[in-house]
Amino acid sequence: TTLPSTVRTIGTEAFSGCSSLEEAKIPEGVTAIQPSTFSGCTSLATLEIPSTVSSIGGLAFFNCSSIKSVTIPAGVEEIKASTFKNCTSLTNATLPEGLTIIGSDAFSGCTKLATANIPSTVSQIGGSAFYNCKALESVVIPKDVSIIEANTFYNCESLKTATLVGGLLTEIGDYAFHSCSRLSSVTIPASVTAIGGGAFYACASLRSVTIPAGVTKIDQGVFNGCSDLMSVTIPASVTLIDQYAF
Repeated sequence: TTLPSTVRTIGTEAFSGCSSLEEAKIPEGVTAIQPSTFSGCTSLATLEIPSTVSSIGGLAFFNCSSIKSVTIPAGVEEIKASTFKNCTSLTNATLPEGLTIIGSDAFSGCTKLATANIPSTVSQIGGSAFYNCKALESVVIPKDVSIIEANTFYNCESLKTATLVGGLLTEIGDYAFHSCSRLSSVTIPASVTAIGGGAFYACASLRSVTIPAGVTKIDQGVFNGCSDLMSVTIPASVTLIDQYAF
């Protein structure tokens, strides 16, 4: 489907459920793609988003299970909740510098997503943003992110390296890296003061970890199931090691 050049906005659910739609060429001049516009377009394999787009609504491409690659235009500052959720063929997502927010479940269930370079301008990553992205191998959390929300990288079983740049990072949420079974090393920045329950549960390849001096509690199940863990440095600031922590 090639839309006419006169189109400026594509409305909510405009093509939702068009399961035989294979191609969408959105013309230059379109500035907004509304929520759920192409949700459930399970045959949509070719997607061209023009540089004029500055807003993409939540669930816009939800369950578009044939899309293999997407490039987000430079003017987009937020990827809203569940925008690309369950795009199970998506292998590459190019995100622009200038992006500030990756919403909850934004790429959840993108089981083939191998590359997702998070721009340095991102300051917020929502819960479950990369949940069950089983092919994702590495991730760098930018310096302005203050919280890694719950379940953000849950079951990213191919994730080998997670670089937490630090700076403003104070909290790693519940189950944030749960079942990242190939994660062998992670450096927790000195700025972190809270690590949620189950944050690194079943990270079976994790060998060593140093808990920052500001942390006062090792929560329930944080490192439980980390069968290769050989070295843990616990600071004097810790007053409670909860049940099943290791």
